[in-house]
Amino acid sequence: FARARATDADRVAQVRQAAEAQVAGLPEVDAAQLDRSLRVFCALEDLQRDTGAQGLAVRCWPEMFTEYGCAACGPMAMMNQKRVPSACEADVNGSVTQLILQELAGEPAWMADLVDITAADDTAVIWHCGLAPLSMCDPNFRPEATIHTNRRMPLLHQFPIKPGRITLARLSRPRNALKLVLAGAVVIRAPMAFTGCSGTIRFDRPAAEVSTRILDEALEHHFALAYGDHHAALRALAARWQVPVLELA
Repeated sequence: FARARATDADRVAQVRQAAEAQVAGLPEVDAAQLDRSLRVFCALEDLQRDTGAQGLAVRCWPEMFTEYGCAACGPMAMMNQKRVPSACEADVNGSVTQLILQELAGEPAWMADLVDITAADDTAVIWHCGLAPLSMCDPNFRPEATIHTNRRMPLLHQFPIKPGRITLARLSRPRNALKLVLAGAVVIRAPMAFTGCSGTIRFDRPAAEVSTRILDEALEHHFALAYGDHHAALRALAARWQVPVLELA
């Protein structure tokens, strides 16, 4: 927070100018909170540069809201776009999995919650507050600036992710046993299910089967994802690391 507060105002202005070229609605959010959020991005840039970290896991709440006064989602989205995987809620395994997928895909990855599975139409929804990289935005939609659903502060990105084949993965530790969870799915074009960033998907297996497997295995709610089919490379990596693979779809 101290590093963010100390960021030079000219640098913050340059970050805002770049953001305005890509994201609609920045003037409509609270100006002071937006300024603080852009300063968080600068602080994350500096932290990554100074430490050489290839990924970040950010404790994005509650202190980001209660002690500093903004949302970290937009800044982390910007870091994701810069190919510095940034996982929210201090999810280290999520950040590492993002980094793996990013290296395999050759483009930014994202970590999201699996928030809905509907057996009736065989769909599921992946979502997170607003930290998806802009490169994942559906080309039929212009990214928007918005506020956090609960805390009502900026900056968040808002858009549906683009249709296409994706791989979901997670270095998971259910019941304190490390394993690599894999799933294949397709993002389908559908109305936005929630505010922030989301995508409606169809798994390669029936949604009801995937849901049952997740609950039976007591898996965490976060999954990293990247476009393309990366199952073969992920299986090879798991074999090299001697980590069991759990295939959901």
